[in-house]
Amino acid sequence: DLTAGEIQQQVLDDGTALLEYGLATDNSYLWVLTRDSLGLARLPARAPQRLPRPSPRLPCCRPRFRRP
Repeated sequence: DLTAGEIQQQVLDDGTALLEYGLATDNSYLWVLTRDSLGLARLPARAPQRLPRPSPRLPCCRPRFRRP
């Protein structure tokens, strides 16, 4: 297992973000890890339908999260 810091140093480059989400009935969350930041966003509660899988080939916007 790698820590967030190890992933930032060893895995991610300047143009890559790692997204992880947790879905629940009342609250859902999205974690965004980039080479120099870690962010958390609260999402709407889980919808009954499944989320579409993102295509790894699509470009992603630059995250606006910053370390506290």
